[in-house]
Amino acid sequence: MRRTVSRLRLVPPLVLASAAAALAQGGGFVFDAPAEPAPPEATKPDPAPKETDAAAPSLEDFTFGGAPTAPTADSVPGPEQVLWDEVVAANTQEGFRRYLDAHPDGAFAAEARRRLAELQAEADRRAGLVAACDRLAGDPEDPGLSAGAGGVAVPEIDADAALWTCSRARAAEPDLPRLAYNLGRISEAQGQRPAALRSYRTAIRMAVEQDGAPHLPAAAGLLRLSEPRNPTERMLNTMLQLSIEEAGRGAAQQARIAELEAALAEARAAGAAAGDRLATLKAQMEAATAREMELSAELSGTAGRIEALRGEKAELEEQLAVALAAGAEAEQTAAARADMIDALRAETQALQDELDAREEALANAQSQIASLGEQLNTALAQIAALRVEAAEEAQ
Repeated sequence: MRRTVSRLRLVPPLVLASAAAALAQGGGFVFDAPAEPAPPEATKPDPAPKETDAAAPSLEDFTFGGAPTAPTADSVPGPEQVLWDEVVAANTQEGFRRYLDAHPDGAFAAEARRRLAELQAEADRRAGLVAACDRLAGDPEDPGLSAGAGGVAVPEIDADAALWTCSRARAAEPDLPRLAYNLGRISEAQGQRPAALRSYRTAIRMAVEQDGAPHLPAAAGLLRLSEPRNPTERMLNTMLQLSIEEAGRGAAQQARIAELEAALAEARAAGAAAGDRLATLKAQMEAATAREMELSAELSGTAGRIEALRGEKAELEEQLAVALAAGAEAEQTAAARADMIDALRAETQALQDELDAREEALANAQSQIASLGEQLNTALAQIAALRVEAAEEAQ
C-alpha cells in the first residue's frame, strides 16, 4: 500500500515545534486536538461480507490420522530456531521472507509461506479499504492518494457510503493521517464544521508526530474552515499558510529536480550509449587496422610477385621479338620459295605446253605415216597386180 502523504520538510524547526505544542495542549487554539470522537452515524449501505480474523477452515486443513507433527526444538538447528522465533515475534512479511531466503527448505518453510500469504492478504485487504476511501472522499489535490484514485470534491462526496468505507479503512490503518483528513472532508460535506475541524487537526497532529511536518491538505482545510479568535490562533494560521506556500515552492522545486534528474538520467543513458558506440567504433577501428596490416602484407607480397611477373614479361617480350624476327625471315624465305615455285610452275607449264605440241605433232606425223603406209600398201598392191599382169602377159 502506498503511504505517501504530502508533507512539508523545509519548515523551520521553531514553526513545527510551535505547531506541535499547540496541538498537544488544548484550550481552544486552532491546533487544539482533543481525542477524535467516533464518526457520526451514517446510513449503512448494502452489507458487505463480514470479515473475520481467520477464514473458515477448508478440507485441505484437515488430515486423516491426526494433525501433522510440528518440528520440535531438538529437531531444528539452533540458528534456524532462533531466527524463526524472531520472525514469529515480529510477525511481518519482511521477517518471513528473510527466513525463507535463509532456509527455503527449512523446518518452518511451509508455515512461513502460509503466514506470509496471510499477511499479504491482510495487507491487500487494508490497501483495498484505503483505496476505496480515497476514491469516495479523497482530495484530488492530495498527492498521497492511492494509485488509481482520483479523489472527489467536497460537495460531491456521497457522505453515507464514504463514511462507512472510510471508517473501516481508518480502523484498518489507524496511523495513516490521510484517512483522518478524508473523514474530516466527509464531515465538511455533511455540514458538520466542528467535526471536520477536529479531524483536520488530528491529521495534522499525526503527520507532525510521524514526520515532523503537517499534513498540508488538512492544513489547507483547517485554514478554510477556522475563524481565528485571538492573536495566537492568527499566528498559527499564518504559520500554516506559510507552510502551505513553502510546500508549493518545495513541490515546484521537487518537480524541477525530478525533471533535472530525468534529464540527467537521459544524458547518462545517452553517454552510456555513446560509450558503447565509441567502444564499438574502437573495436571496428582496431579490426580495420589489423585488416589494413594484413592487406599491406598481402600487397607487399603482391608487389614482389608483380616484379617477378614483369621480369617474366620482359623475357617473353624478348622471346617474342626473336620469334617475330624469325617469323619475318621465314616469311621472306617462304616468299622467295613461293616465287621459285611459281617460276617452276610456269616453266613446267611451258614444258607441258611444248610436250603437248610435240605430242600433237607426233600424232599428226603418225597419222601421215599411217596414210603413207596405206598409200604404200596400195602401191605395193598395184605393183603386185602389175607383176601378175606382166607375168600373165609374158606367158
